[in-house]
Amino acid sequence: MRITVRAFILKPAAFVNEVIARITGNSPIFNMDRLHELQSVNWSCDIAQTVVYLKYGPKYNLDKGIAETIKWYKENGWLR
Repeated sequence: MRITVRAFILKPAAFVNEVIARITGNSPIFNMDRLHELQSVNWSCDIAQTVVYLKYGPKYNLDKGIAETIKWYKENGWLR
């Protein structure tokens, strides 16, 4: 299910959440930075430099990860 929420609602919510977090000393889960991330178009990541510099290789490719995730969700009754 997809829910669309307009930016004019989310911006004040993010701001208020940041203020509350500052007052309570907590880290906000939803803030203006997160809002900007969510509003980005064509957001993608490239791990090529991570592979080269840190000699890091992921254990899963996207297809395998998605397949295993779907399988787990079905086995645990979260998907039909």
